[in-house]
Amino acid sequence: MSELQSLYLIFALFYLAECLVWVRSRGVLFFSPWGRTWRFKEPDQLFGNQNGGFWFGNPLPDLGYLQQGFFLPVCLTPTTLSTVDVHTGQLPAETVRRVSLDAIETVQRDGLSLIINQDFKIRAGNEHCARQLFRFLQDFRKVPEGERLAALEAFYQGRFHTGTIEERLADLRRHGLPLRILANLLWFFLFLITPALTLLMPLETLLFPWLTAYAVLHLATLGTFWIAYRRLHEGAAREGLYGALFKILFFTPGLIRAGDLLALPLLTTYHPLAIALAVDPQQSSTGFARRYLLRLKFPLGEDRWDAESREEAQWFRAWLLARCEALLTQKGLAPARLLLPDNLDEGSLSYCPRCLTAYQVVRGECAECPGIQLVQPQHQGERS
Repeated sequence: MSELQSLYLIFALFYLAECLVWVRSRGVLFFSPWGRTWRFKEPDQLFGNQNGGFWFGNPLPDLGYLQQGFFLPVCLTPTTLSTVDVHTGQLPAETVRRVSLDAIETVQRDGLSLIINQDFKIRAGNEHCARQLFRFLQDFRKVPEGERLAALEAFYQGRFHTGTIEERLADLRRHGLPLRILANLLWFFLFLITPALTLLMPLETLLFPWLTAYAVLHLATLGTFWIAYRRLHEGAAREGLYGALFKILFFTPGLIRAGDLLALPLLTTYHPLAIALAVDPQQSSTGFARRYLLRLKFPLGEDRWDAESREEAQWFRAWLLARCEALLTQKGLAPARLLLPDNLDEGSLSYCPRCLTAYQVVRGECAECPGIQLVQPQHQGERS
């Protein structure tokens, strides 16, 4: 293998590494590989650990986008803030930290982390989410207890606002399309045209025209990214612009994936369910909505908590479930139907109400969901 071929192989490996997307814990990744059908992935469906998982994006040129949403890392009630997790569906940690809202004296932000009263640290999914939660807690702790429920309602109403999400997606398609086209042209130039030219022409003859064409494509893509980012991200959200530019300025594999850098931060301050319903109301959204509703309805492992933590989790989960069901109904989906299995074989005598796995026994506990008892189909509509 020649030195040029070795360098080209290293470049290709760097590009493949850029196709990896890290999905943090409490994050949900939505993707449309070819710009049509949307799908979703959560960290527990990916290769990773308790902090998140890796997803390998489409390495071929495409016009699709990645979107990411995050669940908040806290459980909020009108009186307390705690680290109770009602969102991810994983077995919860045995230790729960909490603080009374009236006892919160200081809230500070350090990157992804929020520090309450100097010693209570919580970590958000990204800086946009951390900034949103920081601003909310700064105001929420000062609200009189009798008005906190209304403040919580208003906060989540913003996180559930599918109309705003749809507008932002339309802006992304409009402002992001030129960037996608240029990034794809850069991909074709480097991975198809360049190898073909090296086979047809001597390197000495090819070098100057190649460098000229590459510089034009590189600068055009970089400038288009700058313009699109400033149009799509306003105010504090622009803080990530210079970091993104530094990453792609001299790193061509990153520049080819600049469309992902543009799109990924766009919706991270919205609830994942609202993003799912905005990107695809009838397909990936239905799958995610079912998965999320079942987690809220049938939690795991709450018996390991103390009574106060269980009470907080039950209140917040019921409050959140009611708002999710209202949003689904507004979008034309039937929440009650999502809680039932689509089809049950004739030999199935029961199913798990949480994961909807069918069983050929009448009673028992689900093998995949510790502590969840099997239930029997109540009517023929639950059978195939």
